[in-house]
Amino acid sequence: MTAGLNPICGNLLHHAIECMLKGAMVKTRTLQELKKLGQGLPQLWQTFKSDVGDPDLSKFNVAVVAPDNYEDLRYPDDALKNGMESVVIDAWTTTIKIGHA
Repeated sequence: MTAGLNPICGNLLHHAIECMLKGAMVKTRTLQELKKLGQGLPQLWQTFKSDVGDPDLSKFNVAVVAPDNYEDLRYPDDALKNGMESVVIDAWTTTIKIGHA
């Protein structure tokens, strides 16, 4: 799996979507039910769509489920086994002059 330059962003997006979906479902489900749903976005998204019953939500399927690829990054097993590379680049190359020319 590749996560671009830095996998942390993909992992944070996964967590944000998971929290949003569970936060919305807490109105109709118990905390125990939410725990049983786990952390996988495909299952959470299907359950959320079923609860809401709005067929227009299907247009967001790819956007909501795609970050599930980053769920592996929650635990370091894969990185320890296969290694991981992360690159941070300072993109600020413009000189800012303060004062009169």
